[in-house]
Amino acid sequence: MFKAITLTICLIAGTCQITFAQISQPYESKSTITAVKYSVYGTVIPIVVGGTCMLAASEDDITTFVIGLQVGSLGAVAGPGLGHAYAGRWEHFALGSLVRTVGAIFIASGIIELIGVYEEGKSSGAPALTFGCAIYLWSAIHDFRTLDRSVKRYNQRHTGTTISVNPIYYASKNAPGIVVSVSF
Repeated sequence: MFKAITLTICLIAGTCQITFAQISQPYESKSTITAVKYSVYGTVIPIVVGGTCMLAASEDDITTFVIGLQVGSLGAVAGPGLGHAYAGRWEHFALGSLVRTVGAIFIASGIIELIGVYEEGKSSGAPALTFGCAIYLWSAIHDFRTLDRSVKRYNQRHTGTTISVNPIYYASKNAPGIVVSVSF
């Protein structure tokens, strides 16, 4: 009689635990590896596609060149922050993209000035180019280095502590039991 009551309690607890787990876990934990993949692929793929479009454009086809430049620029500016967007840190994504946009503007102005040096003898654009590269690289490296922190922060806020109760039967002792596990 005791075994039947214990087994019934275990089965009810197991059923309730399955129901509770389905209701109380609306968020799944996020992975740092997935966040890194979002950032790497979101940076590299648009740059490669944009560069291919720019190289494939003929002298008469300026629209393909401009589209390639825009796609590559979008990947370079927004790509490193996509892992933060995956982890729900949209403000970090936006701020990093803004900083990289400022760096890209300095890079572009430095390149334009350097082209002007060779054509008209203007001043050098090397300081603007160097400053823009430093801003861009710092921001991209910072975004990649802090991905782990963003994912941990998301997981701490959304996944929380889980308790599970599972019925078990010990065949060697011919007795039912309960296994309780807590994870946090």
